[in-house]
Amino acid sequence: EEYINIMSRVSSGKKIFSDDVATVSKKFHDWKYEDIFANERLWDVIKQGNGDWDSLSEEDQSLYAVWCIKESGYWELLYRLHRQEAISEEIYSTKENYYLELYQTQGRRKWWDEHNTLLLGRDFVKQMTEKLNGNLTSSSDFEKKHAFWVKS
Repeated sequence: EEYINIMSRVSSGKKIFSDDVATVSKKFHDWKYEDIFANERLWDVIKQGNGDWDSLSEEDQSLYAVWCIKESGYWELLYRLHRQEAISEEIYSTKENYYLELYQTQGRRKWWDEHNTLLLGRDFVKQMTEKLNGNLTSSSDFEKKHAFWVKS
């Protein structure tokens, strides 16, 4: 509910406060880890999906896609907060570098290229795709630094 409230304020151009950013960031990390720790299968699907989309069953592709949509919504929110100058360039670039590496993993990149959704803003999709296509990072960068997120 707080996420939707803050996202609607971002979309309408209303001022976002640092407390709002901290709340959203905490909520994101809470649900991310709560979901993973509550569902061992989800954790396995995420790791396998990051490594290789095609290795997932149709059912697991659906589960992984929902996870990717949910997580991508958070990255889009950060993008919008940054555009409104509600978060600093330093904080945003740190987060952006992380998710650009994550989305270069074979499975996540395939999901992004073939299945990103209309639930994400077209401006965000365009900018992120351009950056991904710029090869600023590679999947091996992410896999070396965060091997626990990828199961090849």
